Amino acid sequence: MGLQFVSLSLIMLAADGLMQEHINAHGADSLLPKSKKTFDTWGIIAMLNLPKGTRIKTAAGVIKVGNNLAWQGVRV
Repeated sequence: MGLQFVSLSLIMLAADGLMQEHINAHGADSLLPKSKKTFDTWGIIAMLNLPKGTRIKTAAGVIKVGNNLAWQGVRV
């Protein structure tokens, strides 16, 4: 097809440079993953056994435990 590709070593050098710029600007800790703490087994069991009609306050609003799309999303 006549396509020319850049060498992988050149791409790696560019990525290393971008990474170093980010570290210099924001610190190495900014590269650490920022995920929420996972549920333990007891927390999951307690959540799945909440009685229907229980209202749960979230950042997005209130979710009612039961057979509805919002609660199904939480359970998934």
